[in-house]
Amino acid sequence: QPAACCLPLLQLRLMCQLSNAVTVEMLPPYIPSAEEKADPVLYAANIGKLIADALGVPLVDQDRSHFLALVNAGVGVSWDGTRLTAPPGVLDERGCMDLQPYLPANFAKAKKQQ
Repeated sequence: QPAACCLPLLQLRLMCQLSNAVTVEMLPPYIPSAEEKADPVLYAANIGKLIADALGVPLVDQDRSHFLALVNAGVGVSWDGTRLTAPPGVLDERGCMDLQPYLPANFAKAKKQQ
């Protein structure tokens, strides 16, 4: 797994910092409806929406396949964590890319079945 090689480096960077700040926001307890209790996917989707709303960010439909497609395309994060890096020709003039060529072959079929 490509991401596994990065974990020791991230742990080293974390341990080398003198101070690490974290902010924790506690949300009120969420009581699932009977429909959510019967459908874990619905429950997870509703929790995702709740968290996105609390953070004030949009909810995006992506999964590990998208992350792996970026890794396969050579897209990464700079050492200081402030910008994306990519090989020449991967990003267009707007800084965007088409993930389709880098996604697993069965990804499109799985998305259509959902």
